[in-house]
Amino acid sequence: MNNALICIVTNEEIREAVFAIKPSSAPGIDGMTGFFFQKYWDIIGYEVSKEVKCFFVSGSFPSEWNYTLLCLIPKIPQAKEMTDLRPISLCSVFYKIISNILVKRLQPFLAEIVSPTQSAFVPERLISDNVLIAHEVVHALRTHPTISEEFMAIKSDMSKAYDRVEWSYVRSLLAALGFHQQWIQWVMFCITSVSYSVLISDHPQKRIYPSRGLRQGDPLSPSLFVLCTECLTHLLSKAEQSEEIHGVCFSPSGPTIHHLLFADDSLFLCKASEPESRALQNILGVYGEATGQVINLTKSSITFGSKVHPSAKVKIQETFGIFNEGGAGTYLGLPECFSGSKADLLGYIQDRLKARLTGWFARTLSHGGKEILLKAVALALPVYAMSCFKLPKSTIKKLSRAMADFWWNSVDHKRKIHWISWEKMCLLKKLGGLGFKDIERFNQALLAKQAWRLLQAPDCLFSRLFKSRYFADFEFLSSALGTRPSFAWRSILFGRNLLLKGLKRMVGDGQSIRVWIDPWIEDNIMRCPWMKNPNIDLMPAVHSTDFWSWRFNKNGDFSVKSAYWLACQFNKSDAQREAEIQPSFNGIKEKIWFLQTAPKVKTFLWRVLSDDFPVAENLITRGVKIETCCNLCGFEGETSNHVLFTCSLARQIWALSGFPSPQNGFHQESIHVNVHYLMLMSKNIRVPPDIRRIFPWVLWRLWKNRNKFLYGGIKYRANDTIEKILEEVNVWFLSQDVETEVGEREKIRKKGDKTRWRLPPFPWLKWVVLLHSRRSFSAIDSIMDAKMCCMLWSLESMVFHRINHVVFAAEEADILGIMSRPMAWPSYKAHFWELNQFLVRFSNWKVEVVSRAANRGAFLIAQSALEDHFHQSYVASSHPFWLHGLFENEKSSASM
Repeated sequence: MNNALICIVTNEEIREAVFAIKPSSAPGIDGMTGFFFQKYWDIIGYEVSKEVKCFFVSGSFPSEWNYTLLCLIPKIPQAKEMTDLRPISLCSVFYKIISNILVKRLQPFLAEIVSPTQSAFVPERLISDNVLIAHEVVHALRTHPTISEEFMAIKSDMSKAYDRVEWSYVRSLLAALGFHQQWIQWVMFCITSVSYSVLISDHPQKRIYPSRGLRQGDPLSPSLFVLCTECLTHLLSKAEQSEEIHGVCFSPSGPTIHHLLFADDSLFLCKASEPESRALQNILGVYGEATGQVINLTKSSITFGSKVHPSAKVKIQETFGIFNEGGAGTYLGLPECFSGSKADLLGYIQDRLKARLTGWFARTLSHGGKEILLKAVALALPVYAMSCFKLPKSTIKKLSRAMADFWWNSVDHKRKIHWISWEKMCLLKKLGGLGFKDIERFNQALLAKQAWRLLQAPDCLFSRLFKSRYFADFEFLSSALGTRPSFAWRSILFGRNLLLKGLKRMVGDGQSIRVWIDPWIEDNIMRCPWMKNPNIDLMPAVHSTDFWSWRFNKNGDFSVKSAYWLACQFNKSDAQREAEIQPSFNGIKEKIWFLQTAPKVKTFLWRVLSDDFPVAENLITRGVKIETCCNLCGFEGETSNHVLFTCSLARQIWALSGFPSPQNGFHQESIHVNVHYLMLMSKNIRVPPDIRRIFPWVLWRLWKNRNKFLYGGIKYRANDTIEKILEEVNVWFLSQDVETEVGEREKIRKKGDKTRWRLPPFPWLKWVVLLHSRRSFSAIDSIMDAKMCCMLWSLESMVFHRINHVVFAAEEADILGIMSRPMAWPSYKAHFWELNQFLVRFSNWKVEVVSRAANRGAFLIAQSALEDHFHQSYVASSHPFWLHGLFENEKSSASM
């Protein structure tokens, strides 16, 4: 560990630290944000890297690097006390670079150092683990025959936890944990050399030189704070070993839980007795004296077992000085216990959503803007709760109704006609919908992830606790609901129902596979083994255990996105069945999302094809009594098609626009026929580009003109309308040109020399593989199978030619990922074993992803295999004559 922590810092490490900074994050005292450093890294990178390296040599940096502005953020709407404010540190970019390097080096070792009861800021640990464990324990305090009589849970809140950490304690802790002295020196200089100025009305005040505390805003602080809590864990574990306190345990084979930590949020579990209360209080006192931490008694609470005697409750409350009784509150933002109406307990989600939507109603938003806000923000609000618990159907309906109301209404508390059902709007865009998430299916997909975690991470604290409670003697996939189950367990089983539909059993040693029950057969394709006459005893595959894989991701790992797709396939709505079976115009609807036009115009075109506009004919079908004539031309029967195509004003504008009209004029009845014609003509290369791109704005402006006249009495002339259309088109495309130019420059900068062939160092050979070849392979079911066969053939060829040092360069990262990170590709573990039979024969090998431009030789060879009709091998005869010039140029450019 220490060797990795104190090794020489590299330029690439510094660059990664720079680009890990959020570009728009608050600047330091110099006013420079991360965006400046990232955008001009090719200019300033050398000097910045040189200065950063000086710190890792000398152990110090200029004091101005650590001069930090403090911004006070209110915790509550009307903050009056200093305790109501949260100090956020605005660190300089130079300091963040150093801090990011230290954090990235430390993170891989945190899981080994930090106890499993701490879930914050440790890789591979989730906040949901603590939520579900706490929920299970609180449920047991209410329902378990033994735990409800003997135990209690104390939820504590540390007051100003980061700000109170003693620096001397941090130094002693790091030394006790075995960190190298040089690493300790780097860390301590970062946290002790700080100086502050508080921002008041955007003006920095006098400097403050602190003597303790960790900064909120420093990338290093969360990891250091998590390490600081290890002292508390050690004290509690020692007290448990001496039987001073007893934790909650569901079975002899299960874990004992005496505390849960998530940063400064703590939950302590022990018997509801005076001796254990005093023992826990003494532990907290020792921890507080060493670290400077102080419990905020007003925000802390005690949840007693339902059968604990009232007199014992009073004595314990007096011992701790905590008089708030828990159980009905929240832990990490979610309800502690679901003893009452679940709809009422989760009603806060709907309240938050309505509050957010009410704020948006004050703005004039197009439907394109509403679509983005609903997908990015509104649908994200309930995700945290849905990741742990199944939402009641009544809550789901209310959330869906709130989002639908926001979509169709322009003013809050004023209901308008919903022209299309929310169910249809939740369809995929290729099925004619807008791609909104169906909340119930999304909820099940998120809960399936928890079920997958129980299956794939059996050693984590969350899995061990639930196994000891519900399936101690069974497998998770066959476990039952059990007696008096918690709401969390019911929710996980709801997710398991979906998970079972996508699981695949991968064969290792075959010992645990139930041949007639488990889904272990890949498909119906018969394949010959790649290796001829293998020595079974030497193959690692037969000595590994069987494992589960997810069918609907090519790497075999579970994803919520693929699970949501699966939920939509197995639980189709009426709207989805209708869209898939009946002939429709969904193909045209899908194409509009690929047009070069503004998002609001794309959404408008979708509405055009859905015919959901409040024109006279549509209003009559909804029971609205209204005149049916067109207000612009007086034609009897106002339809969307009439307003946009056949109205006299519309025909005049189409004629002036220069866009070619149909030979016999626009269709009189079908708006779909007319839009389909416009889209066909927009692809016609004989029409000038500046004319082809205009039609979405013509439709947009025609509808705007109709509304201006109907509701404002303003009637625009055709010439003025055309000028407005051209202005909007030119402004939008000009902005896109600027963004494209900036984006292309960024892409070129990030790619660097990946577009050029790079000569490998001596004595290495670079093996460029596009994953095509002239060799014939049978029973190929997928692109990944073809890539794998070609890679195996390439490895076989290199082994035959006795090549020992190889750099594999490929355009796509999937095969290279299987080679270098097999654990991230569980579905291809067996393929990795095949690859490994050849890889172990190389002295050294490494992989790199390159662009097609740097891989052009392999691409042209592969392309020739598709064009010619004869078999040709380039392995023995070197490259073909027609590639000689290309390879010579690449060789000369690589040596420059």
